[in-house]
Amino acid sequence: MRSLALPVRPEMPADRIGLGRPRPGFIGLGAAALAAFLAVALTRLTNEGDTPSPVPFILILLTIGLILVREHAVNRLSLFSPLAIVLLAFAVLLGLVPLADLWFRNAIVYHSGWSDAAWLAWTSLLLLYAGYRVAQLASPDIRRPVRSEWFSNASSLIALVLLAIAVGSVLVEIGAAGGLVTYFSRFARRRDFIRQPVPLLIRVSMATPAILLVAGNWLDRPTRRRAISLLLLWLPVVLVASGFLGQRWRAITVLVALLALGHLGYRRLKWPVLALVVTSLVAGFLAVNLYRNVVGTSRDVRSIAGSDFYYNYLSGHELGQFRDFVTTLEGVPGKLDFQHGRTFLSIIPGTSFPTAGYLYSSTFTPKLYAAGTSVSNSLLGELYMNFGAPGVLIGMLLFGVGMGLLESWFRRNRGRIGALLIYSATLIPLAGILRGDFTTFAGFTLLGLVALLIGLRFAERTVPDQAAEARETP
Repeated sequence: MRSLALPVRPEMPADRIGLGRPRPGFIGLGAAALAAFLAVALTRLTNEGDTPSPVPFILILLTIGLILVREHAVNRLSLFSPLAIVLLAFAVLLGLVPLADLWFRNAIVYHSGWSDAAWLAWTSLLLLYAGYRVAQLASPDIRRPVRSEWFSNASSLIALVLLAIAVGSVLVEIGAAGGLVTYFSRFARRRDFIRQPVPLLIRVSMATPAILLVAGNWLDRPTRRRAISLLLLWLPVVLVASGFLGQRWRAITVLVALLALGHLGYRRLKWPVLALVVTSLVAGFLAVNLYRNVVGTSRDVRSIAGSDFYYNYLSGHELGQFRDFVTTLEGVPGKLDFQHGRTFLSIIPGTSFPTAGYLYSSTFTPKLYAAGTSVSNSLLGELYMNFGAPGVLIGMLLFGVGMGLLESWFRRNRGRIGALLIYSATLIPLAGILRGDFTTFAGFTLLGLVALLIGLRFAERTVPDQAAEARETP
């Protein structure tokens, strides 16, 4: 049995807390770089007389920076936390990309809904953080004095069953498609030969809890043999199974979860290592997106050098959630009626409720939809699609409350391996929910968490930490 050294109260020693002591050099350098960027952007964009104001997006970036600095300094918030990752996603999708649209004078910046969407996005950010803080205050960080008793044999057996379900499903589909050669020759149109995509993706989602349970074995007893088995045997198989349809989000969910487990439960990663890891993940994410739709075709990979990075990547739907939000504000309820919560009910299997991705794509991008491409609206857009502007504000407040409750629950149970596994598994999916396609991210994530919880029921038992109780007894 072991008690994990996880990020806890500010008074704990720095080497036992997620990111350790705040580094003035790194924080100062980051603040200086952000200030310089914003100054250049503000000067350039305000000199364009007919260009909308960049102020809301600059406020978004400054607000996110202040929140992250405050939470790290006061609560030792780690980079590997739901709030940090969601805020970074918010900064990219609803701060940096709209500024790039203004810089390159994308036609949509002159639409009537642009300014309203900008200020609504900043207000929703404030409410998200307000909800997070309310949840933190209502659920104080009082640690439960427990230790995790881990049963590695049970964990390994359940992980093998879950992985067999995922890998077996992939092999069956590849065989039905005509084998590996046919699969790769038709990879750009890979969804055409998937017979029942939803049941298949449910089974593929079992690969994530499988590798998390194996990672729990390593956390319980971090030997070199277990590390090699995890990284060289389990990880490649899980990544192939998770991403066999070019699904980058499942793969990056696994990678970020494993990094979080190591950082929070074993040994804190240094800032240079973190910077290298984050850069590598971003580069890999971009590469997969660029190459996955040209495999098996004669098309060339799009260039992203220089200004082509905007025109061939940022200007598309991959990170264009703010543009989709503007379109939603302008088109609902004119072209599409308010849904009054129906798109969120589509998370229930077997129901006929439409997803937000289907409604947005078929209504506002019919040519793309006819070609087999679905465009996911952001969480802000889906909330507006259902309940209008009040729905955006209340929904983002509740989203922040949910993240705050998760953070508080984790800190209260930080002596449990299972709590760390669950916490790490939610990091990327929560950012994915913000990006859009609530039904997909929430639905498949919940299914994976259910499988993980079932596995933890047999793999972990908590026992009182008598030493901790003795230290806390006056």
